[in-house]
Amino acid sequence: MQEPHELHWKVSKCILQYVQGTITFRIHYAIDTALNLLGFTDSNLVSDNIDIKSTSKYSLSLGSGPIYRSSKKQATIFLSSVEAEYKGVVNITIQALWLLHFLTELGV
Repeated sequence: MQEPHELHWKVSKCILQYVQGTITFRIHYAIDTALNLLGFTDSNLVSDNIDIKSTSKYSLSLGSGPIYRSSKKQATIFLSSVEAEYKGVVNITIQALWLLHFLTELGV
């Protein structure tokens, strides 16, 4: 980071405390569940006061547990929350289609 701020230090400490507190958490996958692909997405308009860019988060689950999660700052500045949400939906759709084609090639 080229210009770290006090806010970055505080957020880093919060992340490390969260990781330390959840180190024993596990994700369990059941064998006998149907392999339904399910996605969730959320976007925040102007979630960072420093560079006013939105953050998109999404998660994909297959069967009984999550298999993919992403949270990233968008490259462009959006003018409305609808625009930010739309970009989040586009991101998760791209990943879901890729995963669907990959699973089809595996014969699942």
